[in-house]
Amino acid sequence: LVMHYKGPPIDTSNMTFTVPGGSDTGGLPGLGGAPPGLGGGAPPGLGGGTPPGLGGGTPPVPAPVPAPALPPGRTVELPGRGTTFMRECSGPADSAALPIVLLHGWTATADLNWFACYEALGAHQRVIALDHRGHGHGIRARKPFTLEDCADDAVALCDELGIGEFIAVGYSMGGPVALTTWRRHRDRVTGLVLCATAPYFSASR
Repeated sequence: LVMHYKGPPIDTSNMTFTVPGGSDTGGLPGLGGAPPGLGGGAPPGLGGGTPPGLGGGTPPVPAPVPAPALPPGRTVELPGRGTTFMRECSGPADSAALPIVLLHGWTATADLNWFACYEALGAHQRVIALDHRGHGHGIRARKPFTLEDCADDAVALCDELGIGEFIAVGYSMGGPVALTTWRRHRDRVTGLVLCATAPYFSASR
């Protein structure tokens, strides 16, 4: 509706306009109040309450994850080499299976790599897991270590524990440690298990 008027000012305070299909209370159809669908309340789906799925209470607290069951651990002095840390599952008293020596990966520890395996393996045979030198609670040395050092540490630990032959199980860096142990001490390693590993590394450090 467009109006053009060039006369004197008109007092429109008491005037009404009637538009077909509209209202005579002033205003055009659909513009008498808030636009359709935008009433005085909150938009649909966004009521004054808390959004669906986000209740007003405190979010549920996750149940605590139980700590893994770990076998007994202790430190062992390896003559001429240093002090290392190991865990041991004694295995069944009547088991004729050879002991297993678990060799963990680079920047890990025995527990980080093997905590989920201790119980299952220990149900069948004796299990030894040590922290490599420079890792966890393993031997501390001021000079860089080699894979040969780690291999000889494992055999020296077995010497202290009275273990002759054993199966070497290596994960990641523990794989070449296991292979090196076999190459340097073939009379001691009667089996190899290599997990997620490689036969060599592209760098020496």
